[in-house]
Amino acid sequence: MTSSATLAGVVAPSALDKLRINTLRFLAVDMVQKANSCHPGLPMGSATMAYTLWDRSLKFNPHDPHWPDRDRFVLSASYVLADVPSGTRPDIVLVAIGSEVHLALDSRDQLATQGVQAIVVSVPSTNLFSSQPDVYRNRILPPGMPLLVIEAASSLGWRSFVGPQIAVIGGDTFGASAPGSVVMQHHGFTQETVCKQAHLVLHKLKEKA
Repeated sequence: MTSSATLAGVVAPSALDKLRINTLRFLAVDMVQKANSCHPGLPMGSATMAYTLWDRSLKFNPHDPHWPDRDRFVLSASYVLADVPSGTRPDIVLVAIGSEVHLALDSRDQLATQGVQAIVVSVPSTNLFSSQPDVYRNRILPPGMPLLVIEAASSLGWRSFVGPQIAVIGGDTFGASAPGSVVMQHHGFTQETVCKQAHLVLHKLKEKA
């Protein structure tokens, strides 16, 4: 990466670096617009990180793109962010996408004080996750395990997952105008709501048992 200044070991991006990073952002917007699906928040926010990794850290030769020791960018269909202690059976899985992850992690800690053991899973793409083999999907989201999805956008993409043991906290209305923290609280993106919904899911399952 070409640099314009160095401060305390941090290399500031040059004008060319900024142009490349912004190009990545606009390409992300263009792809989302063309697909008429999802939103470009993650790639726009991660453009600087991705460019820096690619330019400074990754081992890659464009003249020999398949050489064995090359580094790779991998888009994970899903992954477990926080598991329960070894030998402990989880009670529920909290599923988050991106910006909701911190809320899921904080809620997991709160649920633990209430006697509920929760796993936190991130599923960046439901389409990519659905296309994976059953053994992969079942390892991330065990069959029959209660799920609570936290989606700070439309819950439409989760409809194929919704069942008797699944609940979704989502933002399915439009027009809310307020500071971000106020809007998130209005839609129920709080520890209190997540914990309440988790207990509600578990209570309904016990009633049906």
